[in-house]
Amino acid sequence: MTNRLEWSAEQVVAAYGGQQHVEQVFRGLKDGDWLGWGPMYHWTDSKIRVHAFYCMLGISLLHYVHTHARRVCRRSPSTN
Repeated sequence: MTNRLEWSAEQVVAAYGGQQHVEQVFRGLKDGDWLGWGPMYHWTDSKIRVHAFYCMLGISLLHYVHTHARRVCRRSPSTN
């Protein structure tokens, strides 16, 4: 369901797909399977903010590398 009545069905599906990806990233931070939020040994707000910044920077870097690798793999001819 959506309140975006002016959107086409394709736009709604794309928006919810993007939302699902963002939720997966935050779930990964909480679970700690990859690039986890913890352990965090900080007590002050400013250090916790910096820790959060580093986590999000790491996620952004992973996303960039993954996207770049997919593009390279699509362009290079298969050797099989």
